[in-house]
Amino acid sequence: MQRRRGFTLIELLVAVALGTILIGVITFVWVQSTRIFSSTVNNLEGYQRLRSVLDLIERDLANTSRTVNMEFFQDANGNGYWDTGEALLASGPVNTPALPAGSPAGSFRRPADPTDPIFGETEFCEADRGGNVGFSNWPYFSAPLIFSPPTYEITNDAYLEGRRYWRDEIYVGSSVGVRGSSVPGLVHYRLVQGADGRSTLRRRVWFLNGQGGIVHPNQGVEATDQVSLMAAGICDLKFGFFFTRDADTAGSWYHVGDTNPASDPLLRSDEERGIRSAVHPTGGISSLHANRTQFGGINGPNAVMFMYEGAARIENADETGVVLRTIDPVTAAAGTGYTNFDFPGVRPGDKIYLFEAQDDDGSYVTPPGFGDGRMANNGTVNRFPDRTFTVDALPRPDGFLHIKLREQINFFQLGRRWLIGSSGVGEPVQTVSVGGPSRTVRGSFNVRYRVAFLPPAFLVRLSIDDKFNKKVHQIERVVRLLQQ
Repeated sequence: MQRRRGFTLIELLVAVALGTILIGVITFVWVQSTRIFSSTVNNLEGYQRLRSVLDLIERDLANTSRTVNMEFFQDANGNGYWDTGEALLASGPVNTPALPAGSPAGSFRRPADPTDPIFGETEFCEADRGGNVGFSNWPYFSAPLIFSPPTYEITNDAYLEGRRYWRDEIYVGSSVGVRGSSVPGLVHYRLVQGADGRSTLRRRVWFLNGQGGIVHPNQGVEATDQVSLMAAGICDLKFGFFFTRDADTAGSWYHVGDTNPASDPLLRSDEERGIRSAVHPTGGISSLHANRTQFGGINGPNAVMFMYEGAARIENADETGVVLRTIDPVTAAAGTGYTNFDFPGVRPGDKIYLFEAQDDDGSYVTPPGFGDGRMANNGTVNRFPDRTFTVDALPRPDGFLHIKLREQINFFQLGRRWLIGSSGVGEPVQTVSVGGPSRTVRGSFNVRYRVAFLPPAFLVRLSIDDKFNKKVHQIERVVRLLQQ
């Protein structure tokens, strides 16, 4: 019988070593595969969360409405527009006119839902978020707007440190889905920072109820003020927009932020991509927005309101017909004070709201029986009611742009009932040679104006914190507006 040999000790050790190596390789591959799988799943989930949020933001922004009226207010004279001095349904801590009868106590800008993460604070960016003048110090927002507070840092985790993050806010009028139908509403997006430095994306919506108003939760009925938290761990929220300075040139992308890109790497990054500052003193979209006059001067917040406003004179001249020419409301007097309309964003077909009309000279005599009309600022009876007109053309003779209106203004009737000189037969004829070519003006009056505009598209950028992979994922989307 043949004798069988077993494994030697060396062979056994070699086999055990090879088996251990093989098991180690398999375990390593399995662990790495699991880690890669988990990393990929977390990456996909992060981007999917961003895409889901962007889908909702896109629906809201794509339906942004062009308007000069955004906030809810008590329309005292029934003209459908907010006028200076009318009581507000959404007042801030500084400008707090009396609320209309039946309104709940407290500001409509102050969140009323106890589950709101900023419950008890006033809405929109305040001084405790970067030291800027808050929006709530302004009594009325009269158009969609983008606000860009200073960038911020997250210092609780090393992988999040070493860079700054955006926390823009956007506020638009849009069509909002409510119980399966679309209703007009106001939408506000902002980031709310938590105790750990991370942020949550918050969406607040005010929509009109069946009676055409808004309802606060403390009125004991279903509120038309709703808050939802869209996503946690959002680092960046940045909004930009596309804007064409005039009809004959290509447009540019603009961001809303500090005008000095050297002050922040995020600004430099946008500038290097060709995204300009909308509030730059010379390269912005208008002098009004660069000076930020609607927000209290050059030291006010970085913001762009999609509206242009100012003072103007309506002239009836032999050479041009009835036209609108812009004026300086401080220095303007009859025949003087003309300025050059410098906002290239207005196009034929745009709507322009004219309000607070007043006679521009001292020849007014109150006619008998007409003392019951609405009084203008200078104490005369206003026979030109506040209303919306359509821009028909924007000629620029002698370099001075003026606006022709599509709707007719009946100076004959105004000359009989309002613009009446001392002779009682209309205003005196004047030859005016400033603010454009020399012309014979047979009647004129001053107004305030607001003209709304919208960009063709918004740019939305979001970043989200991926704690598993210790990364920040970023996604960007262009949202084309349906109404332009």
